[in-house]
Amino acid sequence: VSALDSAKYQIVDNVDFEHHVTIAKGTEFEFTADAGIVVRNGSVIEAVGTETDKIVFTGTSKTAGAWRGIFISSSSVDNILEHVDISYGGSTTMATYFGKTNMVIDNAKITLRNVSFTNSAGYGIQTRRDGSDFTLEGCEFNNNADHDMQIHPTQISGIDNQTNFN
Repeated sequence: VSALDSAKYQIVDNVDFEHHVTIAKGTEFEFTADAGIVVRNGSVIEAVGTETDKIVFTGTSKTAGAWRGIFISSSSVDNILEHVDISYGGSTTMATYFGKTNMVIDNAKITLRNVSFTNSAGYGIQTRRDGSDFTLEGCEFNNNADHDMQIHPTQISGIDNQTNFN
């Protein structure tokens, strides 16, 4: 998926995939109410922006809960989000046992580097099981309605000391 001369993609339903998706720097996605992304097992999401050309996942409305969020259940070690802004998610629960959140990591592997999780109607990130293996490096959490993260205690070691919980 490429950035199209500063154009934004508007997503009106769930995007659910089981293959390798690469998102180019500068690409922006605006989601309508209850739309979101599901990254199934066997697939890869590779979204690598730059400090000056971030990848954006947000709602068409800039209010908490404007869209559903991102659900990651892929165990691929190639999953990465870097220099990405995720905001205004949490319109509805993502799945059984999960609340409203910008991102669910469910029995998955992913590297999150310089990602901001802001303005969720629930959590910034939520996990439920100790089977998820994720790394947070230099991430930022701000203004999430419930808490910035709800994770399994065994996952705390994946968070570096540069991650900022405002």
